[in-house]
Amino acid sequence: MKFKTMTEHQLLRKIGEQEAIIYWHQRGTFVKPEREIEKARGHRNALEIMHKHGIYVPELNANGNIIERFGLRCKDRYYFDFVYCKPEDGWKQYDTLRMRGTSACG
Repeated sequence: MKFKTMTEHQLLRKIGEQEAIIYWHQRGTFVKPEREIEKARGHRNALEIMHKHGIYVPELNANGNIIERFGLRCKDRYYFDFVYCKPEDGWKQYDTLRMRGTSACG
């Protein structure tokens, strides 16, 4: 396994892939040899340790800026701009046009 070559997003995806292998095996949908499941568990555990200790490279855009991924499931798109990053804390939100019914949840 290569250290410090994956971004956090890639690392979390790899953890999810290993968890999926384990989950589907436990359900009996895709039965694999037990040694492969143990290998998946070991790989997942190693990846989780890497994530816990910040052993990943920052994800950069074309301009060299760090990309922060922030998942907001079933929240209004303005939650990030006005609740998570409040104007009182110094955050500026430039697209302030609020339209009714723009929530991702409907």
